[in-house]
Amino acid sequence: MRIIRPIEVTFVALAWLACGLATSARATSLPEPFDPGLSGFRILLDGEECPFNVLAFYVRPEENMPIEIESPDPAHSYALLADRGTVIELGQGRWAWRAPSEPGQCELVVLHGGTPETITLHAFVMVPFEAVQNGMLNGYRIGEYPVALSNDSPWSLTMAPAYAAPAGFIEVTAQNIDTPVSPHFKLGQFLCKQPSDFPKYLVLTTRLLIKLERILDEVNRLGHPTSTFVIMSGYRTPYYNAAIGNVKLSRHQYGDASDIYIDEDHDGRMDDLNGDHRVNMKDSQLLSSIVDAMQNGPALASLTGGIGVYKATSEHGPFVHVDARGRAAHW
Repeated sequence: MRIIRPIEVTFVALAWLACGLATSARATSLPEPFDPGLSGFRILLDGEECPFNVLAFYVRPEENMPIEIESPDPAHSYALLADRGTVIELGQGRWAWRAPSEPGQCELVVLHGGTPETITLHAFVMVPFEAVQNGMLNGYRIGEYPVALSNDSPWSLTMAPAYAAPAGFIEVTAQNIDTPVSPHFKLGQFLCKQPSDFPKYLVLTTRLLIKLERILDEVNRLGHPTSTFVIMSGYRTPYYNAAIGNVKLSRHQYGDASDIYIDEDHDGRMDDLNGDHRVNMKDSQLLSSIVDAMQNGPALASLTGGIGVYKATSEHGPFVHVDARGRAAHW
């Protein structure tokens, strides 16, 4: 085991000119082709497939994160570079990265030797859960995570781990709030809506990011140009979740759920996805049907979760709930 330590003229002419300008204007207004942000190679990040050129993951201090090339090419060399922490080389295209002892953000890059392809990994060393005292973390109200189930319930034996309190919290600051956590999403999009100063704290899973990216790709492929989803609600602290009267075991508290909608005209509400010149529940149903079809296929086979369809109210437009809880659920 080797340890490595750590970038005019006539009317006709005018008419043709006007026509050309109009055509040019139409051409420039066409949306850019969607770039899924895929890398030329894939890695496994703690066993989860990552085909993207940028992704985030989250660890506790001094925790080891296994990183490996999915199908290493013997004709190429690979390298993992890190600005902090320790890279432990385990063989051709296989490493473990040991997080530093202090919380914070680290940058890792996986290099595919002989090609310009790289994968950038934003690693967030979390503040451990044990740092929460009396429901507070550094002045930020977390609240109390619920006790999920009683030990004598058969269902609890399989599902209780999914409802365990998180291992830690990502510290979000004014400096790192715009960090890309995947090709089309930023850290700050997932913050809880409770008012507070910085630092704020967040729970977010890599599984949710991968699921959202795959759904976004499919939405674009089906003819709905979308640059990113609006995350109407991402992480919720147990305190905030209770304050809004949501269900006790909401997946939003565990960092693997998001309420999403498409808003490319930036009016703050769901776009008219089905082309009927109205924005209503039919649009959220269309979006949810795309997700549902994907969950029955290979794209989301390992990222099964809940799908909820919501109509507009006086406070918000229609939206869709998506999560990666590990089992199918519909409402």
